[in-house]
Amino acid sequence: DYPELWGVLRQEAWQGTEQEMTDFRKTWESPWGDRRQALVFIGKDLRHEAIHELLDDCLLTDDEFGMGIDGWKATMGDLML
Repeated sequence: DYPELWGVLRQEAWQGTEQEMTDFRKTWESPWGDRRQALVFIGKDLRHEAIHELLDDCLLTDDEFGMGIDGWKATMGDLML
């Protein structure tokens, strides 16, 4: 068991099977455990590759990420930070 990783769902509240729990735990990342976020698009004739490309374009580069909050504020402003 991974009691230290149960952050949101109490372990005793789990009602799934052991196999479901095993599959569920494969996505756990320490220290967040059972916490996760998912971005879901539902629709007809979605252009998956175009959506993927647009979202990837929103990501910071390694250099941008390395600047940290102070660097982001200096180059992008602090409206959202």
